[in-house]
Amino acid sequence: MPTVTRTNLCTNPSFEAGTTGWSAFGTNAPTLSQSATQALNRTKSLQIAWATSSSSVQGPQYTITGLTVGQQYTVSASAYTPTGGARLVAVITGIGLGGTSSAVQNSWNSPFTITFTATATSHTLQFWSTAPTTSGQITYLDAVLIEQAPVAAAYFDGASSGCQWTGTADLSTSQQLSGPLSITVNNDLVNEPPRNTIFITGAPGTTAQVTRTDPDGTARPVRGADPAPLVGGQWAGYDYESPYGAAVTYTVIPSDASPNAFVAVAALATTQSRLIHPGVPSLSVQINGFHDDASRDAESGEAFHPVIGRTNPTTITDGARKGITYQASVRTATEQQNIALRAILSGSVPLLLQVVYPFTTVARWEYVSIGRVSEDHVTEQWGDPRRIFRLSMTVVDRPVGGIAAQRTCADVAVEVGTVADLTAKYVTCTGLLVGIAGT
Repeated sequence: MPTVTRTNLCTNPSFEAGTTGWSAFGTNAPTLSQSATQALNRTKSLQIAWATSSSSVQGPQYTITGLTVGQQYTVSASAYTPTGGARLVAVITGIGLGGTSSAVQNSWNSPFTITFTATATSHTLQFWSTAPTTSGQITYLDAVLIEQAPVAAAYFDGASSGCQWTGTADLSTSQQLSGPLSITVNNDLVNEPPRNTIFITGAPGTTAQVTRTDPDGTARPVRGADPAPLVGGQWAGYDYESPYGAAVTYTVIPSDASPNAFVAVAALATTQSRLIHPGVPSLSVQINGFHDDASRDAESGEAFHPVIGRTNPTTITDGARKGITYQASVRTATEQQNIALRAILSGSVPLLLQVVYPFTTVARWEYVSIGRVSEDHVTEQWGDPRRIFRLSMTVVDRPVGGIAAQRTCADVAVEVGTVADLTAKYVTCTGLLVGIAGT
């Protein structure tokens, strides 16, 4: 499970819950209200409307609880001072320390801080004005951080990436989380096409970059996990592009700098060849009778330029040999197979060709762009659905892009009968989306 690395002891630190937990103090107390006019963190801030003119006017206050006597704590906050508005000084009552906001006006200033040693289990944090004010002048306060630390660090609350609220959102303390990260991968040979199911846990709100290291030593991004958002600390998905008949290794790199996770996965043990559509796996088709003409051509890409007075031309080249091209054919036996093959060939996006050769451990795994397609009848007999599809193939790099969601409401309705059944089977929306029970 993720571990807690930092705790913000301030509840309602960004004033998204109005003025809850905050109050005005003093004889000439200001009026406090929630404002959407200015905000440093998220959408709201605390608006302080000063009630009088003075060089030292009392303002908002907050009671810090849950302190440990003898421990050091640091408070930081940010202020926005409109033209003519008052700067703020922060004070811990009974200790008398202070930190003052910047004199720069009409912008959110860098956080001003106080570091103190707790002498009781609770202390009151107060903000005063430090410049003459007139009645009605405004100062804004936002992003209050209170944590056990000797120096100030970057602000966070429960809505920040990699963080969580300890209770009700915006009304409780918040925690910043870090790994350890974990990944579980299993072969799924029941699905068509076969795939590896992937389940990741880590710090909520973070993301994770998932790659698959193939037998050729290349680490390729897993489609849909580039990166994977850990919603509620979890991500579940599928990899349809793992090579058949070969073990691979998955690597997960989290965005919160916690240690990477690795897992070695057994080969997808299928004997059926397929054309895989990377973006829409449901279009993928089984292919039978795959045959290529055994001639795989690779042009140099060089250009020849004759030179007057010379026998041989000069060549211009970028030094890299171009992609392999070849001719292949696929046989079909039924009209359903024809329809499915025509559907996947109707577009021009690169496809993943997975060819498994019977009685050997050899398999072909390559991305191909299919150019010209010719469809021939096997016989001239009326109604015979058998066809030979002749394909012009060019080997290409892995195509970029995401993966389309495959599950529909109809799919879910088949699995569960009631909402109670649904919530019992799936813990998160991500688990429901991808169909992995228990997630």
